[in-house]
Amino acid sequence: MEGHPAGAYLDLQKPLSLTFGAEQAGGLSSPNSAVKTITSRAGVVPDVFATDTSGAVVGAKDIDTIRNAFGGAQLLGIDLGKYLKSLVKDNFDTLRQLGDDQIAAILNDAKSQLPAPVLRIRDLADGQGKELRYVWKPPLDPPKTPDNKPDPNALIDVSKASLILDARTVRSKDAVDKATVDGKLSHFAMNFFGMARVEFDELKFSTGPGKKPDVTASGVELRFSNELEFLNSLRAALPADVFGPGAFLDVQPSGIRVGYTLALPAIPLGVFMLSNLALAAEVAIPFDNKPVSFRFSVSEQKHPFNVTVSLFGGGGYFSMLVDTSGVKEVEGALEFGGSAALDLGVASGGVSVMAGIHFLFADGDVTLGGYLRCNGFLTVLGIVTVSVEFYLELSYEKHDGQSVVRGRGTLTVSVRIAFFSKSVKLELERSFSGAPGDPAFAQCISKEHDWREYCAAFAA
Repeated sequence: MEGHPAGAYLDLQKPLSLTFGAEQAGGLSSPNSAVKTITSRAGVVPDVFATDTSGAVVGAKDIDTIRNAFGGAQLLGIDLGKYLKSLVKDNFDTLRQLGDDQIAAILNDAKSQLPAPVLRIRDLADGQGKELRYVWKPPLDPPKTPDNKPDPNALIDVSKASLILDARTVRSKDAVDKATVDGKLSHFAMNFFGMARVEFDELKFSTGPGKKPDVTASGVELRFSNELEFLNSLRAALPADVFGPGAFLDVQPSGIRVGYTLALPAIPLGVFMLSNLALAAEVAIPFDNKPVSFRFSVSEQKHPFNVTVSLFGGGGYFSMLVDTSGVKEVEGALEFGGSAALDLGVASGGVSVMAGIHFLFADGDVTLGGYLRCNGFLTVLGIVTVSVEFYLELSYEKHDGQSVVRGRGTLTVSVRIAFFSKSVKLELERSFSGAPGDPAFAQCISKEHDWREYCAAFAA
């Protein structure tokens, strides 16, 4: 104890893991750590500081070792180690002699930090039990690219963020444990592959015995970029704060869902008129360490939007689902057409044309389809009626590198004279299979001649 600056009396050769489940921290973070040294003046110290043979702290370990000390620690389903900032020797002094008042001052000061988790054990006021307190306010740093610049593809933007975790476990005389966790993540944003950015001013969470996590969010704003930037023109119809009318916050044992669904009034866009339009955005934060996901949709398959241009009309929908592993699903459809009718007294008729396209990308498989439907009819004196319908469907599917194109055409001709009617239907269907993929290198080189020439070409 005398040789160590913090009075260490136990140093473990192999650090002992200290693991918290995500459900214990509101699902937003699992503040794991590794106990290495126990001191009389700084409490439990993780394996993040380098010492000499006498036990004196000479500096902080490299960032990779520090990240390993918090191995498995999660922040919104992401490895928290990627966002930890390098420590220095002076950070060790921050952990010394911290009472409840000092810890409260650090948590309330935006510039103060606790670079490593602080563990404190104290007797309860009535002397009938003890309280274990775990407090951590880590310095966060955005992930870097190989040229030491902030990674623009990082899922969470923590350049201005602050994370506070305060967990308390009370053991009473009757050996009943009561654990509470309070936390706050402020001024951060989530980027989804350059397509969408969700900004948060503050996200608070707390848990307690016998109740589900209590989560509140404020200052949430959704922005689109790149290919989806045109959707920002629709943001004028959204409320100033997303968590207003139409917003929802659902906390379940399996995780947290937060977002909004908003029906918009008819919107004129030049010669187009959009109606029955609904926007929906949702961020899902699971409690079981599954990836954080983001879903955005413009209307839905069961309730598509309507598009009209003069006498022509159509509709469609679009949805996109992405998570930390990449784009999971993109689906959309659009159909458009028109119809006309003519009545000359002795003869009447009409014609309509409708075309549409549907695309789906899910789990690495691609499906693309389109159709064209044309039909018309002619009635003479209400006695003779002739109707013709032509339907053409074309689809493209790709599964496990195998491409297939299918086409199907149908022509139906119906004739009705008085009480007699007859229909003729002609069908044609064809499928074309593509190669499963580019040939492998071994398939392009023969072992006897080509391989020797190939090696000789690089021998020089």
